[in-house]
Amino acid sequence: MGSFYRIRVGTFSIKRHKEGILTYVKTRSTNGILEGLNSPFKAAAAKARGFRTVRDAITAYYFVAGRFELGLPEIGNATYTK
Repeated sequence: MGSFYRIRVGTFSIKRHKEGILTYVKTRSTNGILEGLNSPFKAAAAKARGFRTVRDAITAYYFVAGRFELGLPEIGNATYTK
């Protein structure tokens, strides 16, 4: 592949993402946090398929996004013995 082709593809890529690039330059923020939550949300959605109501599924999303502390007691170094 020639260097002209690479420049052309790069130019089209910059044009396609122009709004996002300009937004980043202005605000110095990205959607990285949202992208990082995507995987846990998909996992919650897979688990939520077993819930009976939409409300229960939404609750599962809140637990994933909010990382709630349930106030459960520490178990310590529990081990399994037969």
